[in-house]
Amino acid sequence: MKLGVQLPHFGRLASAGGTSRIARDAAALGFDSVWVGDHVVYPAVLAERFGETFLEAVTTLACVAAAVPRVGLGTAVLVLPYHHPVRLARQLATIAAFAGDRLVVGVGAGWLEEEHRALGAPWRERGAYTDESIRVMRALWTEDRPRFDGRWVTLPEVVFGPRPAAPPPLWVGGNSSRALRRAALLGDGWLPIWHAPTGRGFTPEALRARAAEMAEMRARAGRPGRGEVAALMPLAITERARPGPSQPLVGPAEAIVEMLGRYREAGLGHVVLSPYYGVDPALAPVNLARVVALLERFARDVAPKL
Repeated sequence: MKLGVQLPHFGRLASAGGTSRIARDAAALGFDSVWVGDHVVYPAVLAERFGETFLEAVTTLACVAAAVPRVGLGTAVLVLPYHHPVRLARQLATIAAFAGDRLVVGVGAGWLEEEHRALGAPWRERGAYTDESIRVMRALWTEDRPRFDGRWVTLPEVVFGPRPAAPPPLWVGGNSSRALRRAALLGDGWLPIWHAPTGRGFTPEALRARAAEMAEMRARAGRPGRGEVAALMPLAITERARPGPSQPLVGPAEAIVEMLGRYREAGLGHVVLSPYYGVDPALAPVNLARVVALLERFARDVAPKL
């Protein structure tokens, strides 16, 4: 099982310096990857959840790629209706040109109607736009002279270079059946999210069933492999709380080891740990030093036992 860390590029701890610091510390502690999310504007009522600062995802990832030369880089997730797929494909290919094969691109259709409307993104048709965007990006990354004739994007025979030496894996985020189907038919993997305040998440048994469903859909479509299974999960090591379905990595270190073992046996191959998003606010770190201490304890008391 590979271990990633969500960076503090949003929320009450967000800053450029703090984001770079946690990326460097995570790499030094042996974590495999660091991850960013994607919001542009959101209603003021969500400020308590996301904070007043949200550093842009692709720009942040490019800066981290330069600052931390060997750690894996991921997005969890880019909301494709917020982006033109041709420009986004160019931005990500440029990161890959500098960073090599370190990049994993998590994508999704989004959930926040107000943000879609503020950006002129298609809210009711966000799923169809997401599907087309994935197809456009794949064409640009893999074809010698890409051509595409879609609903939102039309490309004559075009030049696009440099192409990534190997196309970045595309993991589809989301907990819904539609997201799982998109992951099976268009993606290289599935990246659901656990979130304690809203109760989102899957037990190991439910995750195993969903992974099997994705593998079956891929096989029926003639696609190779079962598909990667990843997860974004809140993390808090504390004696005052016990793991539950929406926060399985909240509790004592030994309980977290046991839960991660169960998820690994269920097919989970990569977990992105979030000390900030999806955690009960009472358990979230109050400063960057607490974040570092949490990651150090995880690296000492949990990771070696996995």
